Amino acid sequence: MTSNQQLFEAELHFLPSAPPVQLHERLKTSGDLLGRGNGTVRGGALQGRVHWSIFEVQGPICETTIVGVITTDDGATVEFATRGYGVVPDPNQPHLWDMPAVVRFWTESPAYQWLTTTLARWDGTFDMNRGVIRRIINRDEQMGH
Repeated sequence: MTSNQQLFEAELHFLPSAPPVQLHERLKTSGDLLGRGNGTVRGGALQGRVHWSIFEVQGPICETTIVGVITTDDGATVEFATRGYGVVPDPNQPHLWDMPAVVRFWTESPAYQWLTTTLARWDGTFDMNRGVIRRIINRDEQMGH
């Protein structure tokens, strides 16, 4: 049996003039660069600022990859990458997208090393009119241990 633990909430804002994020070599992105920007993460596990880029393979259900770097309020650096999908659930509101994904983390920081073995689930939306992606990031935990 599993339960969810919320790691943090993220609010990502598109900034066309922001430079694309460059992460370590082992990360492969697919698709075309769709956008980039900055934002914030807030929660019990992480708090800080984030710089990110999103890549997309277009289709009826778009394949998405978001890569980024979180700079925590205590000065640590945490890299992340998502693999997910984007779909418009309501054709009457084509500017609102559902964007579920999984996320993986990398860091050298001892305080956040536990994230390197965490595979988390991102549940979120993208509002094209506002240029904002909102996500809640959860990890599943085994119960009874």
